Amino acid sequence: MDLIALKVLAASVAMILVLLQGLIMLHVYGKAQLFSVRTETLTAWHRRQGDVLLVLFGLVAYQCVTKAAVNWADWRVVAHAVSAVVALAAIVAKLLMVQVFPRTQRYITAVGLLLFVAALGVTGTTVFWYVYLWLGQGIRPGY
Repeated sequence: MDLIALKVLAASVAMILVLLQGLIMLHVYGKAQLFSVRTETLTAWHRRQGDVLLVLFGLVAYQCVTKAAVNWADWRVVAHAVSAVVALAAIVAKLLMVQVFPRTQRYITAVGLLLFVAALGVTGTTVFWYVYLWLGQGIRPGY
């Protein structure tokens, strides 16, 4: 398996986990009753799953930064790069809010929502595009 296939696989897993993170938080905030477990369990799951997402995003981001370049003429690549920067900034902000600056907790929902949207932007501009090219057009994307 080559680097692009691994990147798309990791981004696909990340996209599923990001969507699950959103569903968990809907349940935790009382907006929907989706799971039959306690809120405390879901909160712990959200944190552990966030750790997994942090590692996944970090590994994929490292590969993107070291192996690829931003093609400023391609809207998808620009959207992907901007979403990635916003997502990484939101991850750092959320970690700092939870670990270092607990007084900023009142903004955690807004930062989490920003992270959710940015993470879907990052994964969506990778997964859907490459699946469309591979399956729909028969084109093998490369760097």
